[in-house]
Amino acid sequence: MKPGIIALIVIALMMLWAIYTQDIAHPQELTASWYSEESCRREGTSGRCADGSIFRDENKTAASWDHTFGTKLKVTCLTTGKSVIVEIRDRGPNKKLYKRGRVLDLSKSSFAEIADLKVGVIPIRYEVVE
Repeated sequence: MKPGIIALIVIALMMLWAIYTQDIAHPQELTASWYSEESCRREGTSGRCADGSIFRDENKTAASWDHTFGTKLKVTCLTTGKSVIVEIRDRGPNKKLYKRGRVLDLSKSSFAEIADLKVGVIPIRYEVVE
């Protein structure tokens, strides 16, 4: 092999290593918040989820940009260790918040099952269960 090609390979590997180690050293924290029938009324929305169903605080549902309607997720609060299974029925959170790592908006009852509503935003991990 020519020295120039070897140098390019070494540089490419160094760049990949830098990206890889940066992600490990500074992982993006995923977070979730909650929303309610009251907050929907306050914002002037129709009270319907994006999938057409009626939004209810007591339903174990969530809003997500990353998953199709009907997907079930097991969401675990990292501070309490508690989990809840929710069904994706809506779109959200706000795009600006999504870019910062807020990946889910949980219905009021879903959030309350794993954390205190007063907290508002929680660190989470989740997995698809269905």
